[in-house]
Amino acid sequence: MTHAVKTPIWKRAAIRGAGAAALLFVSLEGLILLGKTAKLDTGEALLISLASGAAYAGLWTVFAVMVERMLARVNEAARGDGE
Repeated sequence: MTHAVKTPIWKRAAIRGAGAAALLFVSLEGLILLGKTAKLDTGEALLISLASGAAYAGLWTVFAVMVERMLARVNEAARGDGE
């Protein structure tokens, strides 16, 4: 019924977390260069970006595992109804 992705969940979460952290870091650096932040330097922007990326990856992992389990139950129920 569903087509499973071959890449492990942890790897997809790491890629998404790294992408989110990079995007946030670039955005914060842009604000720093434009002078729109009062007391934020590059080190703090990097720390904020890495923490946010890790949090995003963690949340994405939890939801991906939940969806994977739900789809497994749906597939199992679909196979059981046909017999």
